[in-house]
Amino acid sequence: MPSRWMVGMSLSALLVIAVAACSSRSGNGRSTTGTSASSSGSAQNGGNYQLPSTVTSLRIDGDAVSIDVTAQDSASAVTVREQLHGKATTTKEVTGSSATLTAKCPSGFSFGVDCSVDYTVTMPARITLNVDGTAGDMKVNGPFANATISTKAGRVLGTSLGAGTYEDHD
Repeated sequence: MPSRWMVGMSLSALLVIAVAACSSRSGNGRSTTGTSASSSGSAQNGGNYQLPSTVTSLRIDGDAVSIDVTAQDSASAVTVREQLHGKATTTKEVTGSSATLTAKCPSGFSFGVDCSVDYTVTMPARITLNVDGTAGDMKVNGPFANATISTKAGRVLGTSLGAGTYEDHD
């Protein structure tokens, strides 16, 4: 059985790797706004919004995010509540039937209230979900028609998941 010291060192090494990976990603930190068939925008201080009912694929990508996603057969569209902490910025982009939500920190990676985003998403079960988080916990409640959930430094907790891939790199 590994000692606490070895477990602590393993987690520290994972954190260093996660920070290095995040540092190699560079974002411009800008948020754009607009509405059309292909739209992008941002809730500057967080907020609630609904994506068009034509969305059949949702991607969530973030540096320091806490994500809670619930799929419901009765849901008619994707609804999102985002709460920004510190210097976090978010963007949403809808192109045709695909939507992408992105959360970024100015320096790439941060813990706590300095820079993070909390997403709470309710979506129709038929929508394909792809979540890639650098750091933060993910809670997913199915059933999902197809989902890929990955975090590099966080936990994935799920119930009634359905089809897909669920990875916790801790």
